This record gives sequence, C-alpha cells and structure tokens, in this order.
Amino acid sequence: MTKLVAKLESNVEDNTVAVATAVANEADGFGPIRDPALFEELVRLARVFWERLFLAARSGAEQPRGDLAAVRERAAQRAQEMVPLHALVHAYAVGHRTMMALIMTSADRSVASQRAAMRLIECHVGLHVASVSAMVEAYEETVKGERATRDADRLALIDELLALASDPSAELARRAAGLGITDRVQVVALVKVTAPGDTGLETLGRTWAVEHIARATGTSASRAFVVARGNQVVAVLDSSRASGVSEVIGRAEKNLQARGLGLLAGIGTPFNCIRDFSMSFEQADRALRHTNNEQRIVRGPDDISLFEDLVISRNGNASGLIPAKTRAALEDPDLRATLEAFFDANLSIAKASQRLILHENSVRYRLDKIARLSGRDPRNIRDLLELLAASRIMDFGDENTTPV
Repeated sequence: MTKLVAKLESNVEDNTVAVATAVANEADGFGPIRDPALFEELVRLARVFWERLFLAARSGAEQPRGDLAAVRERAAQRAQEMVPLHALVHAYAVGHRTMMALIMTSADRSVASQRAAMRLIECHVGLHVASVSAMVEAYEETVKGERATRDADRLALIDELLALASDPSAELARRAAGLGITDRVQVVALVKVTAPGDTGLETLGRTWAVEHIARATGTSASRAFVVARGNQVVAVLDSSRASGVSEVIGRAEKNLQARGLGLLAGIGTPFNCIRDFSMSFEQADRALRHTNNEQRIVRGPDDISLFEDLVISRNGNASGLIPAKTRAALEDPDLRATLEAFFDANLSIAKASQRLILHENSVRYRLDKIARLSGRDPRNIRDLLELLAASRIMDFGDENTTPV
C-alpha cells in the first residue's frame, strides 16, 4: 500500500481539484453561498481529507475524532448559512465516491496493487463515516443553538407587543421585521396540539407543530414566525390570500394526524402594523376557546357566537352558580344532547328528532324530563338560555376558565 499512497501523494493537487470539482458540479444545494470562494473552500477541505487518509494509511489506524476540527467548523458555517443538511450529506457522498474512484484508477492491474487499493478504500470508508458523523453532529448543535436563541427572541417580542401601549419605536419595528413580523398583512394563529389517550405526547407534538407550520408556509423555520409558547404554538402568517392561513394550518394538521395527534387553531384578525398585533392575538385566543372536535379551526370574531363567548369568558366562580338540580339534569348525556339539538333546530321538535334520529315523542319526553328534573322548561326562552349557559359551562369545565 505504501507505493500506492506515494503515487496518490505525488498527484494530490490534481486529485484535490478533481474532488472539489465533482462536489461543486453535483451538489446543488448550496444555494446562497454558490460564489467563487466556494470552490476554493471545497479545495481546502478536499486536501484535508486526502492528508488524513495518507496519515491514517501510514499509521494503520483511523484518525481520532479530535482531528475533525475542520469538518466541524465547516458544518457549523454551513448551518449558519442555512445550507440544508441533506445537501451537505450529498456533497460528502460525492466527495467520497470521487476519492474511491481516484484510488482505484491510481492502482495498476497487479493483484498486489488492487489489494492495496481495496485496503486504502476500507481505510477511507472508516474516515468518511467519522467525518459525516462529526459533520451532522456539529450542524445539529449549531441549528439547535441558533433555534433556541431565535425562539427566546420571538417569545420576548411577543411579550413586548402584547404590552405595547403606544406606537412602536423604530428599533422595535426593525427587530420585529428581522424575526418575521413585517408590514405586510399578517394574522396571528394560536394552535393547540391534542394527543388523544397520551397527554405526554403534547409537548413533543408542539415541537412538531412548529416545524410543520413553518414548512407549510413555504419558508424555512428561521424565517417563519412560529414558536411554542406555554401550551400553545404562536404563528404569524401571511393573510394576503383569504384561504392562505387555513391552507397552512390544514397542511400542518394532516402531518400531525399522521403521527396520531390532533390540532385546534384560533385565527385572529388581520393586521399590517405591529401596533395591532395584540388585537389579532386576543381574537385568536378567543377563537381558540371555541374550537372543538367538530370545528377545529375558528376565526375570530366572525365564527364566534356572542352568547357562547360570554359563557366561555366567564370567571372561575361561574361553575358554582349552576343550581344543583340543573347540574344533575344536564349530567345525563342524552338530555344534554337533546337540549343542544333542540336549540340547533331553532326550537323545532321535528327537526331535532331528525338530528337525533328519534321519534318526536321521545324528544318531547326528554324535554319534559329536563323541565321536571331542573325546574326549568327548555321550551321557555328564558329557561332555555339558563339551561344552555349551564351546559356550556359544564362543557368547557373549570380548566378553561383562564386563557393561557
């Protein structure tokens, strides 16, 4: 193998350029950094790989991870330049393949030379695996660090905008634009992830929701204003198209459903000045409280009933205002369903019976039973409103009395 290594060393400049050229021509994911300096950097990195191979071949062992500083440095730089990780892996694969081909073409036809080439390729494969591992590790560390900083900046900005009492300063406007809230028409969407049967998945689900929503906007996670905040995900989305926001949320919902998770979303009012961010946020928060399994995406205030909003926005003592007899009657799910169907059918027993797939006399019997047990007749408009208010309070439960 010594003879083959010596031959490769004598041609190292040409071989280095060959590797760099192959990577530059085939790896098409470098995007914004494709400039004259890129090729020179590829040449320098290729030379490092050749030198590591020669040193490993002479020592008979792979280089330790401590010698991968150049690989880790380049990976961190690429992460900061937002080069996709798959593009870097592809570039390494192209360089790996090219080096193997050069090793084979440098060997002559003799059995000894061919065996030496195979041993050298085996050594190169070990070095390649170590290099890719170090590259991915450094890339992920950089991305996670930058993401944590970016998320912290966005959370701080949200708090500032919610507390904003006057026109924003120029510095605040610039900071908001840099983080993804611009002067184009945008809207706040608040998302809650649900994990039926496994509440432990909700935290991880919020992380996935951030990624899926950002991806659905067609931009990178670094540019889309999407961040987990408490038990919600806050997204500031382009509202220039009426269906655009719902489409983004809908695509994210499908991806989460594939993981066994659900998604509820409240969408606020459009705004084009960060001064109005808080209004859009407030409407999104109100809308989110009105979501359920039947209506998973709600727009505030258009999709919100004033009556239901007043009930849901109650204080924490409202549950205690429900009379015991009313609560006892409405704890029967069949009676609750009949009351809701009667209301939705605009107080028509015929339509309510169709909705419930019951005989009209059965609906009348249940309404009479509600009146008998609660002391309030649902066919009387005043009593009906009392019963509906109690039903709504019981629906949402005390855990929703204070919005997050």
